[in-house]
Amino acid sequence: MSKILEKICLLIIQWGSYLILFLPLLVYRQTLYPYIFPKVIAFQILVEIILFFWLILIIQEKKYRPNFKNPLIFSLTIFTGILILTMFTGVDISRSFFSTQERMTGVFTIIHFYFWFLILTSVFKNWRDWKKFIWVSLISSFLVGLYGLGQMLGFQFLPEGGVKHGRLFSTLGNAIYLSVFAMLHIFLAGFLALIEKKWFWKGLAIFLIVFNLVIMLLGATRGVMLAFGLSLFLFLFFLIFTLPFKKTKIALVFLVIIGISSVIFLFTQGNKPWISKAPIFLQQMIYFENHLSTRIIGWQVTFQGFKEKPILGWGWENHDVLFNKYYHSHYLEKGVISIGIWRDRSHNQVMDILALTGILGILAYFAVFISLFWLLFRKIKKEAVLKIKITVGILGLMFMAYFVQNLSAFDTPAPLIVFYFGLGLVYFITESKNLQIDTPTRNVLPSNAGGNIRITNKKTLLIILVIISFPFIIYKFNLQPFWQSNFSVKGALISQTDLKSGLIFFKKALEKSSFVSPEIRAQLVISVNEAKNKGIADQKTLTEGLEFGISEIEKSIKEHPLDVRNYLYLGKLYNIKGVYDPSYLVKSEKILKTALELSPKREEVLYELGWVKLLKGEYEEAIEIYKEILSSNENIKKSHWYLGLSYLVAEEYDKGIKEIEKAYDYYITYESPDMLLFIGQTYAKLEKYDQAISLCNTVLSRQPKNITAMSQKVIYLAKSGNKNEALKIIERVSKIDPETAKELKKIIDSL
Repeated sequence: MSKILEKICLLIIQWGSYLILFLPLLVYRQTLYPYIFPKVIAFQILVEIILFFWLILIIQEKKYRPNFKNPLIFSLTIFTGILILTMFTGVDISRSFFSTQERMTGVFTIIHFYFWFLILTSVFKNWRDWKKFIWVSLISSFLVGLYGLGQMLGFQFLPEGGVKHGRLFSTLGNAIYLSVFAMLHIFLAGFLALIEKKWFWKGLAIFLIVFNLVIMLLGATRGVMLAFGLSLFLFLFFLIFTLPFKKTKIALVFLVIIGISSVIFLFTQGNKPWISKAPIFLQQMIYFENHLSTRIIGWQVTFQGFKEKPILGWGWENHDVLFNKYYHSHYLEKGVISIGIWRDRSHNQVMDILALTGILGILAYFAVFISLFWLLFRKIKKEAVLKIKITVGILGLMFMAYFVQNLSAFDTPAPLIVFYFGLGLVYFITESKNLQIDTPTRNVLPSNAGGNIRITNKKTLLIILVIISFPFIIYKFNLQPFWQSNFSVKGALISQTDLKSGLIFFKKALEKSSFVSPEIRAQLVISVNEAKNKGIADQKTLTEGLEFGISEIEKSIKEHPLDVRNYLYLGKLYNIKGVYDPSYLVKSEKILKTALELSPKREEVLYELGWVKLLKGEYEEAIEIYKEILSSNENIKKSHWYLGLSYLVAEEYDKGIKEIEKAYDYYITYESPDMLLFIGQTYAKLEKYDQAISLCNTVLSRQPKNITAMSQKVIYLAKSGNKNEALKIIERVSKIDPETAKELKKIIDSL
């Protein structure tokens, strides 16, 4: 192999890895899940490019081949292998392999992380290269944090977003992800602060410790803060038993006592007025009971799934299947937003691995951490220099903190980049016999003066296969899904005002099938349903959208037959179609009953099944379905809403209004204008005109030119004795629809 080719390969691998460390900054809003999906697509493409050049290296040069005898490489290889195995033994191979756009942590992506780790450990064997990598990652963390701070301060040149409920999430899309990302960089900055000799670089590293600490606190994630606090206490104990200075030890003991006392004090302040004005991270730490109860129920559901498939689990990324089977109504009780009740994670990485990969998977996962900590402990014991001992200890605490915070969270792409990079750093540190932090030599580039190595026929064939396969992989598994997602976003945006044009983009997005298709189809269903509710599509376009949506969701059911949500989507579409063609109601009932076999306790499916009964005129059966739902949990407002609605349709108005009023917070926030006006009509029939007018006002606050709402308000005002106010509204109606205004005037005169 020529020196020039070797140098080119190494430089591409090095700069490709630099770019990977900067990927947390990437946000592309023209795809679904813009904070996750584009990052991982870019990551996979970069890994595939550097993997191509690494394969050329290892085919020709043995020195670039991985050391599979190393415990860390060996255990990580076993874990990755078990993920692949459980993909085939699980309940949905495709979902295991590709995951979803929202998560992007399928086996395919994990394999990319694994290969990047192998590349880092086999190519970069010089401290100077690793130090540059750490600095690049720290610069990336600084820019991510700075971006979020700019959004928090309202800088106009930055896109909106980055802050939610007072918590920062910057370019990562979630405060949890940002908190983990910042926490890992606190440790990396601490690592460099001890290693660097020049005061400028030490000072810069200390600044980045403080900066990332601030960002972590602004992310205000309980699990991360607890994990970091625990690691900080352990670090102090480590120093107490390691440092030889008595005065320093006494000072550290005082710090530990002050820290423990502060924690105890905070947990006694829950009912004090000052807490409501405290920084968000303190509030998050104190008010955690409801949050914890939700987490615990999720863990219980996941453990039930584990007991059913204890050896190899349900297959990687298939948590949604077991969650639906053992679904708990607690989630709907706590909120009505659909994303909260469709969980594909238990918010505990250990529990997820246990349920999805079984006992074999969790043992392999523990083996990775055991081998990692064993290598670091061995390094600490062997090192004679105290500073190096402490430095290596900081790396160990970083991984301990990551493991602990994952007991209430799960792996996500941006932190995983730092995690796998950190594994590579541990390999380098523990394999180095003597950490020469000031060595000027650079071994990453070829140092031997050897000539060309003869290329055999087998090697030539391998290189040809690599050249042929990689462009196909990059296109098929990355670029094509990316373009599909881009088209779907355009379709969703345009459909808000023009469903016909929006459908054109959805059809482009779904011309070819890929792992992103199910989520695009779901977005199609949402867009068609919204167009129907808003009345922005003519009947022909709406019918076209319904038929297209039905055909596509039927494909999703064939591809993922255990995904309950697809059955629910199809049932909703059948119900809309059933208004015009009753035969679709029979189809809807059948498909929803199939969904109930997969998730027997799913209220969302039962709500839609009850709706089928209402559309078929089977009012008593609908009422019984909704009563049965409420008998299992009286606290779900949405259930009261549906029971109340069924009473109204059955013309039992008093019963209906009684139930509807129990669900006021739900329907006033989430229901469509047409439904609100329907309830208003019921209030009017009961001569409760103030409530009817209030609902008209709610609709008009959203849609100021809604003629139906204005017309109903005119009538209700007149019937309640306020004809003058009614006439004023008629004048406004006349500017929009003169004919309707004339009819309203006649009605008013007749009253």
